[in-house]
Amino acid sequence: MTYGPLSKPQLITQFKRWGFRKNIAGEEWKLIGIKIQQRKREGKESEVVFNGKIINPKTVRKELRRYAPAIGDPLDSGIESSTH
Repeated sequence: MTYGPLSKPQLITQFKRWGFRKNIAGEEWKLIGIKIQQRKREGKESEVVFNGKIINPKTVRKELRRYAPAIGDPLDSGIESSTH
């Protein structure tokens, strides 16, 4: 199967060159949680943007509970959170 002028492996390689990925790694979620907490203490709202799309705050909350349980729930206070 081809995708335009590129085959699937060529397309995957091109996406890697452009820096696109499918998922955010666990270690990255931990860093995101820390950054959200810092911004929350400063009274700032945050939103997580990945591959140019804003990640739903419910998804952010779920992933932070999964990968950064020691941080708690930085979105608990009702602040819409994310990091750029």
